[in-house]
Amino acid sequence: MTEYSPQRITPEELIEEMKTAVGEYIAASEENGVYGDLSEQIMDIAKSRTRVPQKTIEIIAENTFTWLEKRMKLREAHKKTEILLRLYERRFPDLPTSATREIAKLIENPDSIEATDLNPVLKIFSENYIGILKRVNSFKPLPE
Repeated sequence: MTEYSPQRITPEELIEEMKTAVGEYIAASEENGVYGDLSEQIMDIAKSRTRVPQKTIEIIAENTFTWLEKRMKLREAHKKTEILLRLYERRFPDLPTSATREIAKLIENPDSIEATDLNPVLKIFSENYIGILKRVNSFKPLPE
C-alpha cells in the first residue's frame, strides 16, 4: 500500500488504493474457488470407509495446506479493503461514490475464517484431515 500523509491524501488517491485492494481481493477469491470442495471430497472419502492410497493422502494434505494458505491471503485482502474503505468514510464522509458503495457491498460478507493468526489453524486443520484419512486406511471408526 502506498504511504500517504493523512492530511494530504485525496479522495481520488484513496479510491485508487481501494480499487487495487479490491482487485487483490477478487484475485484471491478466484484462487480459493479451485479448492472450495476439498473438505467435502475428504469427508466423502472418510464416509466411504475404503482404503485410500498413500499418494492420495499426500496430495489431499498438500492441497489442503495450499487451500488454507490461499484462504489466509483472501482474509488479508478482505481486511485491507475494509480498512481502506473505513479510512475513506472517516476522512471523506460527505463524498460517497458508486465505487465506495460497491466496495462496501463486496466486504459486507467477510470470509468465514476469523481475522486471527491462522498459522495454528492451518496446522490443526491439515492434521485433522490427514488423521481422518489415516483412520479410514486403518479401518478404525471415525469419531461422531
